[in-house]
Amino acid sequence: MFRFDRAGAAGAVLVCALMATGAQADTAKNYNLFVFNNYTANGTDTEGRVAVGGNATISSYSVGAQLNGSFTGTPSLVVGGDLKFNSGSVSYGDIVAGSISQFNNIGLPNGSKSTGTGPVDFAAEKTRLLSLSATLGAEAATGTTTNYYGGLFFEGSNPGLNVFDVSGAALGSATGFNIAIPTGSFALFNISGYGNGGTYNQMQYFGFGTQADPTKPYPSFSIAGLDSSHILYNFKDATSLSFNGIGVPGTVLAPKAAITLGYLQINGTVIADSVTGPGQINYHPYAGSLLDAVTGGTGAVPEPASWAMLIAGFGLVGAAMRRRNPAYRETIA
Repeated sequence: MFRFDRAGAAGAVLVCALMATGAQADTAKNYNLFVFNNYTANGTDTEGRVAVGGNATISSYSVGAQLNGSFTGTPSLVVGGDLKFNSGSVSYGDIVAGSISQFNNIGLPNGSKSTGTGPVDFAAEKTRLLSLSATLGAEAATGTTTNYYGGLFFEGSNPGLNVFDVSGAALGSATGFNIAIPTGSFALFNISGYGNGGTYNQMQYFGFGTQADPTKPYPSFSIAGLDSSHILYNFKDATSLSFNGIGVPGTVLAPKAAITLGYLQINGTVIADSVTGPGQINYHPYAGSLLDAVTGGTGAVPEPASWAMLIAGFGLVGAAMRRRNPAYRETIA
């Protein structure tokens, strides 16, 4: 049971805001690819920043093509272990790694490389994101999910956050993925369990559309009309996950998973235990607040709230406190 004390609201909001903005260290949301352990890739790119807690072995690879001059002086490739980097570039920002054993034919026009400790506490962030994934996974569905001969159809009407439940088995055999939610709203897909005989999860060889009614003709399977920055896939159970032959609109949160990326693109952030493969990761930062949430309370941060709005509200809360009204207590079962 949770009790809310209005008299203490200002302090609570201040603490949450400071923690969520990552005052102590970078968080996963600051990166396009965030990996707790090792990353291996060849012949591809990540358009934003990359953080790898273990070793990174990359070749014919580019980082930060969609960044700009504001990232100059900021680490755009952070590796906690050893970096092997052969042929490629970092368009904007620096390279920081625990050690650099190979570094050949690398373009670094707007930055420098160094060895040492980067701005990420990988252990703390892993703990937070494992807890966050479990917390988000416990959220009750607010939208409807229909499996129509393998085509998955999701429909929600909430102007804020629409939550959908998806089984790993249904996702693994899906022939289409159709999302219909209000313009400007957010979608959270909680994927539970495993497909493919109960061994791993996958998303491959199907398209995305915006058709909600499965009785109508299939859409063109284009991601047009879907805002990638408003979609979050939470693989709360997956320990092995593969993507191939697909263009995924949205951010992938899979903190337990060893991800294999085939030939595909993901338009969002990828968060995983480890990643291997040539998949392209495009720079479409998640625009909501769910990835900012500090867990340990009784629910996820509502969407699409922003911490900037919370900070702006400090004055209103303070003014209310100055009136010295009796504390208001609300019990939420």
